[in-house]
Amino acid sequence: MSKEATQYKKLVSELIFYKFPKVKYEKVPVGVYIIIYPPDDNRIRDMHNGEKILFDSIEASGIIDNDCQIVDRSSTIAYKMDKGQWVITIKQFERKN
Repeated sequence: MSKEATQYKKLVSELIFYKFPKVKYEKVPVGVYIIIYPPDDNRIRDMHNGEKILFDSIEASGIIDNDCQIVDRSSTIAYKMDKGQWVITIKQFERKN
């Protein structure tokens, strides 16, 4: 992982921790649902690389013990925004029989 990616992962995990300091899923399965608003420029991006950094950051924040707990996930690319934004929802995953 590049130095920039490592720094970004650290920043994202700190933001998650400070935004949700009391949220702990410990070892239960979770779902992560992402809406991606790409920056309004002409660069081509591989959003899947960003997802891996996000999942690692969620683990590093302490909300989950291991990113293998992410058993359900989805990502949707929405419209472009000035600087871009990712909106993330994390919730306990309930299996339906």
